[in-house]
Amino acid sequence: MTTKSFDEAVQLRTAGATPADAIQVAKGFKAELLYSVPQASEGSWVNMCVIPDGSLIVSDQYGQLYSVIPKGIQDAPETAVTRLQLDIGEAQGLVWAFDSLYVVVNKGQKYDSGVYRVTDADNDGTLDTVKQLISLTGGGEHGPHAVVPTPDGSGLVVVCGNQTKMIEMHTSLVPQTWDEDLILPRTYGRGFMRGVPAPGGYIFQMDENGENRKLIATGFRNQFDAAFNRYGDLFTYDADMEWDKYTMVSSDPGVPCHLGRGVWLAEWLGKMAIVYACQSALVSRYRTWITDRYCIWLWNCLSS
Repeated sequence: MTTKSFDEAVQLRTAGATPADAIQVAKGFKAELLYSVPQASEGSWVNMCVIPDGSLIVSDQYGQLYSVIPKGIQDAPETAVTRLQLDIGEAQGLVWAFDSLYVVVNKGQKYDSGVYRVTDADNDGTLDTVKQLISLTGGGEHGPHAVVPTPDGSGLVVVCGNQTKMIEMHTSLVPQTWDEDLILPRTYGRGFMRGVPAPGGYIFQMDENGENRKLIATGFRNQFDAAFNRYGDLFTYDADMEWDKYTMVSSDPGVPCHLGRGVWLAEWLGKMAIVYACQSALVSRYRTWITDRYCIWLWNCLSS
C-alpha cells in the first residue's frame, strides 16, 4: 500500500455518526440519531451529563463545553447545540450536583487539570462562575477522569488514572504504604508508563466543596468511568484495554498496583480470586457485564 492509495481509501467513508438503523438495541427500545458532531468545528465529545431542565452538557476532549437540547426536550423541534461561554473545557468528567456543574479537567492544551465547580452566581439561569476546588497533577489519556455522585447524595467520587499523582487526603480506607521492599532494582519493560511506581490510578471521595477527601481505592491502570449499583457497590472499568475489563472497586490493600518485574506476594493471588468471585456474583447487579475470559487470563498471568 502506498501513501497515495491510503489517502484515496480513507476518503471512501464520510466522517459522521453511526446511522441509527445500524445500532442493535434490546427489544422494545429504539435508537434515534439526534446529532452528528462536526469534528472540525466542535471536536470529539467524550463526556456528558444531564442538568435539571432536561438538557445536556457535553465536552470536547481538547476544546470547550456545549449545551445540547435534544429534539423533543423543552419542545425543541430539532436538536440545538450551543457553545457555553465559560472559560473551562478539556473535561473528561461532568456531573450536576449541589445546584452546580462539576467538571474534571484532564489538561490537553489550555486548562489545568483539576476538579472545578461551575455555578450561576447571579441567579439569572446561566452558568457564569468557574472555581477550581482541587488541583490535580496529571494529564493525557491516563489522567483525571470521571466524577459521580455518591448514592446518598452527600458527596462526589472522583476517578483518576495512573498518570495522576496522588493528592493529599484527609482520611483513607487504604493503608498509604506504596513500597514493595524489593531487594534488587525493579526491571521495567519498554513502553508506556515505564518507571511509574505504585499506587497507580486511584479513586477518592470529597464533599461539595472539594474538602473532606477520603481515599477509597488504589492500584488501577486507567479506569475511566465509574457507577454505583442499587446496593451501593462501586464499579469501574479500564478504558483502553481491548477487552475492557469491569471491576468492583475494593479498598483492600492486597489488590496491588504492579508494574515491572517484582515478586507477587502469595496472598495477592488469593485476593484476586476473591475479586473474581465478587465480580461473578455481582455482575447481574450492575448495568453491564464482565468477561470471564479476562478474569481467567488475569488469573493465569498471576499464577504463572
